[in-house]
Amino acid sequence: MRYVSDGTWFKKGTEAVLIDDYRPSWDSGLFSGLRVTEDPGGEGGDPVGHEYADEEICFFDEFDVYDDDGNLVQVASRMKILGER
Repeated sequence: MRYVSDGTWFKKGTEAVLIDDYRPSWDSGLFSGLRVTEDPGGEGGDPVGHEYADEEICFFDEFDVYDDDGNLVQVASRMKILGER
């Protein structure tokens, strides 16, 4: 499966890697992906817009999910709940 971020935690449109799946207990997992500094000084003093690798526990609804053939099997819904950024 491929997990493409909706921008909730990782950079929008980038692929994250599922490291550990916590389902069925929680609809979440530990992901690794690309993040962008949004707050100056918030992430180690990096300037706004700085890209860096990060790991975070995220809900699966933060990602468009594609199967191994490239077919979309789940549309991200987290940003629809939270409102577009």
